[in-house]
Amino acid sequence: MNYVRRLKALRARMAGLAVQAAVVARRDAIRYLCGFAGSFGDLVLTEEQAWLVTDGRYATAAKNRTVGVTPVIGGQGLELVPGALRELGAGSRVAYDSDAVTVARLHEWEAALPGTELVPAPGLVDPIMAVKDDDEIRAMAEACRITDRVWEEIQGEIIPGATEVRLAQRLAELQLEHGAEAHGFAIVASGPNSAYPHHVPTSRAVEAGDFVKVDFGCVYDGYNSDLTRTVVVGEATERQREVYETVYRAQIAGCAAVHSGATGEEVDRAARSVIEEAGFGEQFNHGLGHGLGIAKHPPHVRPGYVLAAGNAITIEPGIYIEGLGGVRIEDLGIVTETGFRSLSHAPKPPKLCQPGEWQ
Repeated sequence: MNYVRRLKALRARMAGLAVQAAVVARRDAIRYLCGFAGSFGDLVLTEEQAWLVTDGRYATAAKNRTVGVTPVIGGQGLELVPGALRELGAGSRVAYDSDAVTVARLHEWEAALPGTELVPAPGLVDPIMAVKDDDEIRAMAEACRITDRVWEEIQGEIIPGATEVRLAQRLAELQLEHGAEAHGFAIVASGPNSAYPHHVPTSRAVEAGDFVKVDFGCVYDGYNSDLTRTVVVGEATERQREVYETVYRAQIAGCAAVHSGATGEEVDRAARSVIEEAGFGEQFNHGLGHGLGIAKHPPHVRPGYVLAAGNAITIEPGIYIEGLGGVRIEDLGIVTETGFRSLSHAPKPPKLCQPGEWQ
């Protein structure tokens, strides 16, 4: 990973904000900027220096598993940022990622740094993180390869009697077996539970005739995958087929609308109009997609965002009908100058299938 380039880009952003220093407190942004994956620490950056302030638990990791920063070790639980800013001669204006700093912590900094203007900068690193380089895309592609393989392997276990919780556990186990650094998350929603977009898996057992909606991802070299597929256990009804095929067409339309320069609104409209024209507009009750990388971050596929080449986004329309269930289909891919290069390659049949039926 090119951490030196990333720190240089943050310094350019500091210049645009007219600040002499920046404090990065968000865990994913710190890992993005220097490789540090510990649970305690802050990155303090000036035009000339970058200090990673943390405690003794991470002294060895800060020394050996970071690039471009100087580790500064303090006592566990101590507030280290004001002292670092003073030592670095940080100047009169300091930006901080206000979406990751509590009010109590900010007040502590203000009390310790009289005469310093602390400039809130929500999403301080997001514009830099939004455009992926080749190393990041390779990591995400490998994470997606793992989820693709796990989706195919789990097919034989999506059967009547299998519980949502057990299937979610198996997804985690299989991802780790196939080389994931960590299991990301798993939504397994069966039957009426599939009508909940972000259902938490329960002890409910799969029954014949159920939709089973599976949304899951893993982490590889710090980067995430995100995949959703929906199947039916046993014979599908005409209503189930109609819902699935509508979502499929909407997902294809959304992917086709993606390109550098397209707005989130344009891409959302391309997919949402398919669902609305089929009479299910009120049952598509969330955004079309989101950015992804080390964590979720912009661009979101909604009004106000203009997509750029190198953005990593999901396209994931859905229809959710209380009592019947729900369908979502999701792929993760990279925005290019002319389109959407999917990193997800799990089978995505145009017709509703039983588990493994397409294999």
